[in-house]
Amino acid sequence: MIFGKYLNKYYKKYFIGFLVGIVALFLVNYIQVSIPMIIGQIIDNLEGNTNYGMTGVIKHLLNIVVIVGVIALLRIGWRMSLLTVTNKIIYHLKNDMYVALQKMSPAYFQNNKTGKLMSNFTNDIEAIDQSITWGTLMYVDFFVLTPLILINMVKSTNLRLTIYVVFPVVIFFIGVIIFRKMIKKKFEKTQKSFSELTDFVQENVSGITVIKAFNKEEYFKEEFKRHSIDYKNKSVAHLKLVSIFQNTNKTLFSLIYTILLIFGYLDYTKGLITIGDIVVMTQFVILLRWPIFALGEAIIMTSKGKVSYKRISTILSLTEDTVNSSKGAKITDETIEFKNLTFKYENNIVLDDISFKINPGEFVGIIGRTGSGKTTLLKLMLRYYNLENNSLFIGNQDIMDLNVQTVRDLFGYSPQDNFIFQKTITENIKFSSPDSTDQEVEEITKEVDFYDNIINFNNTFNTLVGERGVSLSGGQKQRLSIARALLKEAKILLLDDSLSAVDTKTEDKILKSLAKIRKNRTTIIISNRISTIKKADKIILLDKGKIVQIGTHEQLKQTSKLYKSLDDLQKLQTEYGIEGGIDE
Repeated sequence: MIFGKYLNKYYKKYFIGFLVGIVALFLVNYIQVSIPMIIGQIIDNLEGNTNYGMTGVIKHLLNIVVIVGVIALLRIGWRMSLLTVTNKIIYHLKNDMYVALQKMSPAYFQNNKTGKLMSNFTNDIEAIDQSITWGTLMYVDFFVLTPLILINMVKSTNLRLTIYVVFPVVIFFIGVIIFRKMIKKKFEKTQKSFSELTDFVQENVSGITVIKAFNKEEYFKEEFKRHSIDYKNKSVAHLKLVSIFQNTNKTLFSLIYTILLIFGYLDYTKGLITIGDIVVMTQFVILLRWPIFALGEAIIMTSKGKVSYKRISTILSLTEDTVNSSKGAKITDETIEFKNLTFKYENNIVLDDISFKINPGEFVGIIGRTGSGKTTLLKLMLRYYNLENNSLFIGNQDIMDLNVQTVRDLFGYSPQDNFIFQKTITENIKFSSPDSTDQEVEEITKEVDFYDNIINFNNTFNTLVGERGVSLSGGQKQRLSIARALLKEAKILLLDDSLSAVDTKTEDKILKSLAKIRKNRTTIIISNRISTIKKADKIILLDKGKIVQIGTHEQLKQTSKLYKSLDDLQKLQTEYGIEGGIDE
């Protein structure tokens, strides 16, 4: 059994369940030590050492039957109690871990890989589960059953013979101290290697299309083999140590048994004990085998559980890294204003001295070369990161004075990666607005020119799109993502390069729909294609994290060399039939 502040509160909460289970275990141990003495009395009676007769033998046998029945009921009781309580604790731990992760910003997940987090929810939780349930059982059995056995050994035979049996147990305790730390270190290395292997597999499954496109299957087979061998070697090293420990345990029992037979025989020949006494001692040694074995197993389980608890504690101890204001500031309108904002990812400046204003109802385009900070601008509006005070205002309120949920409720968002859930098309679109009707879903797909594609699928709107939307094309994913954002009917719509994978004809249809649907509502579009944003009320041109210029399409063509060069390049691409994205 393992302890820690994230577990202790649940031990307290389910104390009665634990107590019932432990009391049942105690009673099982207390009752079962009487069986060897009854068997010894039966043997002595059959040998003629007592005057019970067959009536006494039958009475003893009936007592054993009753005892076995009571033990069976008590074992059912402790299993129901301890297993139920453990399942509840594991349920709470998983929920606590999930809630803790939900509080973290995207920056946390950039530094903590999915594979590692998944191993925390699987291998580590399983190790803790085993430690709580079976670890509790084994420790109770050892610390209750062992003293009971030794006390009854002294009562039923003699102290000297008991001491001979106990001596190897003392040696075993010394071995436990040595092996415990060694097993813990080996398991730490094994779990770390498993996390790396899990992360490698997860990443490769997600990127399988890229791997195949570049014919890198053999390379990644070798990489997987390397990770797998590393995990195998560390697992084998851990299991070898566990095996040595367990076999030492078994050898110890054999030693105890041998000592008992030798000295028991010598005492019998001297007339100090009877055959029944030897049988009683033999039965006690057989009983003693379990708590000795249990302690060894409990040490192994607890060592694993402590390692795993330490790993999940790093998640459970997370504090929300996005400051959530409790000032209760109210948003009066949808004005967005950046004031001399500078933002860094770690030590790298991504946005430098950014100042501009977006008025309610404006259609704003953001353009710039790759790495100029376009996506970061949108993420800051969504409050993914903490900012300096008085650098970004929404509705004339400092964004750092606003509740995070209040800010995000303002926005409908179609991200650059167009993340699609492994659900049906309808479920994916309704993600932003679960109470929407199927009719509303159909209408919004028509607005983004996706409806005709959907009705050609075998299951139309009930089509399962696969993990990350694997069954959809790039353009279909983008249109589904836009439909999801539009269905929310948010006051501010953010589209991050959401039309890059559709052809210009489809793009034009979607832009016309947006102009109709989003009339008098703020819409902000990031694009690498000037055709997407040329009709915007204002275009913000970024380069290397700084604003180069702000103006309309015509103004920027006249005043910005960078913008004009981008426009000329894309006109040339269009002339030669080269488009930014081709769909279907």
